[in-house]
Amino acid sequence: MSLTAADLAPAIDATAAALTRAGTRPHSLLVRQHDRTLADLRWAPWDTEEPCLVYSCSKTFTSAAVGMAVEDGAFGYQDTLVDLWPEVADAAGPRASRIRIRDALAMATGHSQEQADEVATAMAWHRRPVGDETARAFLAAEPEHDPGSSFAYNNLATWMLSRIVARTTGRDVAELLTRRVLDPIGIGPVPWTRDLDGFPLGFSGMHLRPGQLARFAQLLLDDGVHRGRRLLPAEWIAGHRVSHIDSDGDTGTDWGMGYGWQVWRGLHGYRIDGAMGQLALILPEADAVIVTTNNIDGAQPVLDAVWGHLWPALEARGSGLNDDVEPYRRTLEVAPVAGEPAPERTVRATTGAGDRLVIRPTGGGWTVDLTRTDGGRFAIRVGCGQWLHTHLRLADGELEVAASGGWAGPELTIDLAVVTTPHTLRLRWGPDGLSEQWDTEPLNPGGLFGQARPAPGR
Repeated sequence: MSLTAADLAPAIDATAAALTRAGTRPHSLLVRQHDRTLADLRWAPWDTEEPCLVYSCSKTFTSAAVGMAVEDGAFGYQDTLVDLWPEVADAAGPRASRIRIRDALAMATGHSQEQADEVATAMAWHRRPVGDETARAFLAAEPEHDPGSSFAYNNLATWMLSRIVARTTGRDVAELLTRRVLDPIGIGPVPWTRDLDGFPLGFSGMHLRPGQLARFAQLLLDDGVHRGRRLLPAEWIAGHRVSHIDSDGDTGTDWGMGYGWQVWRGLHGYRIDGAMGQLALILPEADAVIVTTNNIDGAQPVLDAVWGHLWPALEARGSGLNDDVEPYRRTLEVAPVAGEPAPERTVRATTGAGDRLVIRPTGGGWTVDLTRTDGGRFAIRVGCGQWLHTHLRLADGELEVAASGGWAGPELTIDLAVVTTPHTLRLRWGPDGLSEQWDTEPLNPGGLFGQARPAPGR
């Protein structure tokens, strides 16, 4: 059977509807098959041209950089972390001393999940990692199990890999990838949050457009070869996409099918996976790539929608191509806040972080004048019945915020969609004062301004 891109539209629409029903708060859905884009959907105010935080999708890029460093002879998959970071080797016990590069790639360092979470919480999220101090804390947590024997999701294992690449090659993972992979496939330098020493976090922090993530996923589907030129090592390609360790599946069926080198095996193919439903599915059986970005805590419903509606249509498409039509494109919208236009009144409030807000009616909507505790001042435009965008330039990056609001009786509600992340912050002002609530809590601390996107190369 040979189906066109247009013939795929019912399956795309059914998938989009299923994502909405499941409460995944979708932001994009992009489908490629046989190296052609078949469908490209977005949900405004998220713009597919706006680089957005993809959380742990970053891990797969770090893994690729490790593969490149191995191919270059900087180290090997069997080498231990302590041999490659000797300054902190004295902190490691007998088991920690045996953790290899391949163990860190497979989330098989031997740490229990409780150990991994405890060290990561203390050293990575509440304050970004820093050199020897964090490496020492990681190795000082003596694994409960032998390295290579058990799975535990471990952000700092990936951070260690990122830093070891920089230590041994003289280039950080972003530099290595940009020059040899991202530039050739048309992505170029991308924003990547860095640790306190200025190196990419490795485990998180990349900001990518859906199309950029799809290009990298396409490269993986094509065995690391782009336009006849090998960009990713054959050894890493073969190794990264097979299961190296059994995974527990506690967060959903597709999380229990094994873990590769910073990728997850799934019901079909395997995937690049970031928190809140940032997913790139590599599906060799259908010669297809699916990228979808969402905002849900626990993304199995995203995969269920894809497997139930989109996968059968892709599987039915034969190798014969008849795609001389434009890709199926559609723009949907995250509903703006329902409510009435502004009465002629100004609202003043103070956030939990101590920032001062003055919300004043302007032209049928509002302007939020925000004065931070450090003296910085910003103005955010808010639409009534629509989203209005404001670009904020900060000392350490930038934020793109789309805002809508409305009065309902004595309460004013304003949604701040931080479209450089998956998240939306809801402000509600009423007789009891101001309340603030994220739809899903960001993993990066610091409230609204803690979600800043760094400039590429920073």
